[in-house]
Amino acid sequence: MGLRSGGGTEGPRARGVPGPRGRGFARKEGFGAGSALSNCGQALVETALVLPLLLLLIVGLFDVGRAIWLSNTLATAVREGTRYGVVHGALSGSPTGPG
Repeated sequence: MGLRSGGGTEGPRARGVPGPRGRGFARKEGFGAGSALSNCGQALVETALVLPLLLLLIVGLFDVGRAIWLSNTLATAVREGTRYGVVHGALSGSPTGPG
C-alpha cells in the first residue's frame, strides 16, 4: 500500500467542490462565528467571569490596608500610654509632667 499524495487532506473546497449557496442560518449577519455580535457576547462573558475576582482582589487590598492602619494606630496608643505612665508614675506629685 503506497501513500497517495494530495487529494485527501486539503478539504472539499481545496479539491474544487463548490461551497453552499444562498444565505443559511449560519451565514446571517450577527450569528456566525467571528461576527461582531459574537465577539461582543464573548467579551461580556469574559468580563462577567473576571470582574468578581478583580473586585475581590481590590476589596481585599483595602481590607489589608485598613488592618495595617489599625495595627499602627494601636501601637501608637500603647506607646503614648506607656510614656505617660513612665513620666507621671503612680506616686507623681506633678500630674503635668516634669519641669
